[in-house]
Amino acid sequence: LAIYKYYKIKKKNKKDIYPLWWILWSFGLNNFNIKSRYFYAPQMEEYDNFPCSFRPYLMFFNKEKYKSKIINTDKYGFRFGYLKKEILKIENFFKSNKKVNIVIGGSLVFGIGSTKDSNTIPSVLSKINNIPFLNFGGTALNSKQELYLFLNFIEKFNSINKVIIISG
Repeated sequence: LAIYKYYKIKKKNKKDIYPLWWILWSFGLNNFNIKSRYFYAPQMEEYDNFPCSFRPYLMFFNKEKYKSKIINTDKYGFRFGYLKKEILKIENFFKSNKKVNIVIGGSLVFGIGSTKDSNTIPSVLSKINNIPFLNFGGTALNSKQELYLFLNFIEKFNSINKVIIISG
């Protein structure tokens, strides 16, 4: 449901702009159910059922070794990225002299809503720049948790080129 899409409707002889959710609510369509959501965005059912694991300092993080058509994570819980159809796993860059770029963030970086791993922000950056960008995104993390996650893994890399933080 596109909450941010606005529609013009007439009210008291002047044009006002209302968000779509308000229009649906005012017309009694406030019983929008989850099946409708899955009809328009079927991948969201996978995200709604995506499990987490307990982690010290983070409290929770993405489930390790999760496999599906939409979401795949490695043995640490990091989502796979892609560069030229090659899977980017963070462990392949540990103690390696290959330069690596890291994108840190929460659900946006993780790729909530993406239809597959190759459609996340880090994967798209890898494709555009033809260099690896690793996905350090976690579902529902706050900025302090994102920082802790990065600090827990920074010493495993020999050559970090860029770190991009998308947080909010």
